[in-house]
Amino acid sequence: MDGMSINMDDISINETSATSKEFPLDAVLDTEIGMIYVPKSVAQALNAQIGNTSVPDKRGQVNFSYSAVGENSTINFKFGELDFIFYLSYFVSQEMEIATYGGVDFR
Repeated sequence: MDGMSINMDDISINETSATSKEFPLDAVLDTEIGMIYVPKSVAQALNAQIGNTSVPDKRGQVNFSYSAVGENSTINFKFGELDFIFYLSYFVSQEMEIATYGGVDFR
């Protein structure tokens, strides 16, 4: 994996933080495939916010109903004083009615 580690202070969906005792944490930015790896507890909190109940695959990706993510839902990454807000749909791959949410590592 080519990437770098950076201190992440928060991650939230629709302004609801994936609160964790883990913050701040070292997030690993994978520059080869455009993923951010976070601790399992943070990934579980994010999945709970979107109503996901599926079991992650070996890469940490999960499937859920595409309708669970609203068109205007956002995800916010905070690194120190920098806030990056994106539409959550940028991180979701849609195939028919099922979506795959990637970018989390369930180690």
